[in-house]
Amino acid sequence: MHKKEIELTNYLKSALVFPKEIHLESSSRCNSSCLTCPRDKMQRELGEMSREIFVKAVNETANYDMDYIMLHLNGEPLLLDIDELVWRINYARDTNPKCKQINFFTNGSLLTPEIIDKLLLSKLDLIMISIDGGNQEDYEKIRRGLSWKTLVNNVYNLVKRKKELKSNLYIQTAIVPQVANQNSVRTYFSIFSTIGVDHVAGSGVNNIGGLIDADNMKLSTQRNDIKAINLPCFKIFLDLDICSDGRALICSQDVVGALPIGDLKTQTLQEIWQGFIISEIREKFMSGRKQEIPFCGKCDFMTGFVYPEWWDISQEDWTLAYDTAVNDIIKDLCKRLRLPI
Repeated sequence: MHKKEIELTNYLKSALVFPKEIHLESSSRCNSSCLTCPRDKMQRELGEMSREIFVKAVNETANYDMDYIMLHLNGEPLLLDIDELVWRINYARDTNPKCKQINFFTNGSLLTPEIIDKLLLSKLDLIMISIDGGNQEDYEKIRRGLSWKTLVNNVYNLVKRKKELKSNLYIQTAIVPQVANQNSVRTYFSIFSTIGVDHVAGSGVNNIGGLIDADNMKLSTQRNDIKAINLPCFKIFLDLDICSDGRALICSQDVVGALPIGDLKTQTLQEIWQGFIISEIREKFMSGRKQEIPFCGKCDFMTGFVYPEWWDISQEDWTLAYDTAVNDIIKDLCKRLRLPI
C-alpha cells in the first residue's frame, strides 16, 4: 500500500470513531444578507449557543486528537459577547491541548479595536475572514449590508495590532470567485497580500444543497467540471456540526437545518457520530445512492474545489483525499472495525 494511502487509512480509521473536526455555532444570527447565502429560508430559531451546550461538546473532545474546533457554523460569531467568545476560545484550548487548531470564520465587519485586541490576546489559532470582493462595488453587491471601507480598515488594523502585540494568530482571508466579482478577484489577492495577512485564499461557489441557484453565479471553469460533482464527500466522515440550539446537522452547508442527525441536549457527540441516521446516510453515499438523501442529493459542494485556470493554487493536498479510491478505503475500514458506514 502506498505511504499516502496508509496515512489516509489511519486518519480515516480514527475519524470513524470520533469526528476530526467539530463546528460549534456561537451565534446563528448574522448582520449581513449575502448573495450566496440562503438565510432567508432559515426557519430555525436564531440565537446564541448556551455555555452549557458548548462546554458539554468541548469536554467530550478532550481525549481525542482533533484537527480543529471551530466556533462558527452559519452565523456571525462576533455577535456573541466578545468576553464570552474569548472565554470559550480559551476553554476549548485548555480542555483539548492536543487539538491542532481553535478557529472561526467571520465577515470581519465587527472587528473593532477592542475586539481585535481581545482576540489577539486569546488562545485563538486562526481567524478566517470572508470577503468575496476586491472593490467596493463587487463586495457590497455580494456582502449586502456591509461596508467595504470598514472591512479593509478592520483587516489592516488586525494585521497591524498582531505585529505590535507579537501575536501568533494566523490571519486568513477568503473569497468565493463568481460572476459578480470576477473582475476584482485579482485585486482582492493584491490588496490583502499587500496588507500582510498570512494567507489569501478562496474556493468556488456551490448551491448550498440546492437552496440557491448557483449555476448562473459560477465561473465557466467551475460550471464545466461535471466530474467534480460526483467526488466523494468528506464531510460526513470527518466533521460534525452543532447548531446554536444543540441540534446536530449533516453538514455545515445545511444552513436551514434541513437534515438534523441528532441533538446534543440528549445525546453525546459520539452517539450522534455513530448513530443510525448518519450511518444510513453514509451507506447511501457508499452505494452510489446520494440522490436519495435529502439536501445531499442536490448538493454540488465538491465543484467548489475547481479553480480558475489562472489561479495559482496547488490542488495536490486534497487530490488523494477526494479521489474515488477513498470510497473503497472507507468501506474496508468500516467492515474491519465493525463500524457503521
